[in-house]
Amino acid sequence: MNATDHIRQAVEKIATEYPAGCLSWAAENRPDLMRQYSGAVKAVDQTYRDKDQEQFMAAMQAYTKAGQALCRAYSETGQAHQLSLAG
Repeated sequence: MNATDHIRQAVEKIATEYPAGCLSWAAENRPDLMRQYSGAVKAVDQTYRDKDQEQFMAAMQAYTKAGQALCRAYSETGQAHQLSLAG
């Protein structure tokens, strides 16, 4: 599996849990989780450009975990349910 496949797999994994509005909610209400997520995205980008496969795989794992943590935190607030009722 190449780097693009790993990225696609991680994005698809997060997308299965991603409720609409999650990132904007996190930016306002959970800046700690947003910093983790943003840092993970930057690490994926940097390790990809550096062609460091071992660090890239670690960064991808951190990215997946950070994205899932954002989604879980958002879902636990009930915000996702309120938005689905409004839509």
